Amino acid sequence: MEEYRDIPGYEGMYMISNRGEVVSYICSGRPIIRQHNFKPGGQHYVALSKDKTVKRLNVAKLIALAFNLPNPNHYKYVLPKDGNPANLDINNLEWAKCHNKTAHTPEAEAKRAKTWEEKIESGFRRRADIYEKLNHKVSAYDDDGIWVATFKSLSVASKLTGANNIGQALKVGCRSGGYYWRYAEEEE
Repeated sequence: MEEYRDIPGYEGMYMISNRGEVVSYICSGRPIIRQHNFKPGGQHYVALSKDKTVKRLNVAKLIALAFNLPNPNHYKYVLPKDGNPANLDINNLEWAKCHNKTAHTPEAEAKRAKTWEEKIESGFRRRADIYEKLNHKVSAYDDDGIWVATFKSLSVASKLTGANNIGQALKVGCRSGGYYWRYAEEEE
């Protein structure tokens, strides 16, 4: 049986059913069915207006919000369990980390479950080499060129000094966070 509830933030103006039908009460006071628009991949969207502002909202997410679909992990996206974007029944929806329907398939889940050794062989070794290059020690200097401190990495230096663009400062020789920066290896 189809059940309708107010859409959060649009109470008294729009309602949505547990199967995805959106109705408007704005113009005539009687229900008018709103047409869905589609994004690539088949996700259903509907345009809702309030205070002269029009927003395109995901229908699956509106259903989840209106019918209080549990979201214990505080995920951002709502996807159909069966992977069919046209099946918007509340019983077929769940919260997900990713908006990509292919990332939610059993094949994608199995791919993510590879062992650590397989991941290393498939390219993580290259990423680890890049990470080691980014993990160089850096030193901070004041305006007079006097050494202030040495940090074990760019990220540690950024967190402790509040400097945001240390990497860029290292490349062009400018200041970041009130300091001039050099790689610690250059000093030795």
